[in-house]
Amino acid sequence: MLSSLHKSKQISFMVMDRLSDYLSLARIELQLQGRGLMMQALSYSAAAIFLFFMLLFFGVAILTSFWDTPHRTLAAWGVVALYAIGAVISINFARRHAEKLIGLSSLSQEMKEDTIILRQAL
Repeated sequence: MLSSLHKSKQISFMVMDRLSDYLSLARIELQLQGRGLMMQALSYSAAAIFLFFMLLFFGVAILTSFWDTPHRTLAAWGVVALYAIGAVISINFARRHAEKLIGLSSLSQEMKEDTIILRQAL
């Protein structure tokens, strides 16, 4: 009984000692991840704006090419269908890659290693 109390006291000291390390590591990782996410968001925003204008003028180019032909209505609906397919593909792509984002990987790795050490100590 006394040995288990002694072990739990040692474990609590170890956890309290490591807590400041965890907080420091979490702060550093959040800063790094914040910078990366900001640059990524700005880059994707710029790409989205340019892609929007490219698609807009692509649709206009298709419509003007078929303007004086009997296929004008078909061309207009073809542009709408093309944009709808592009939107569906983009949404599926974003959902698939959003699941792969993992944050604070170093902190979680450190906590896993400490958990293994604690289990071995008990």
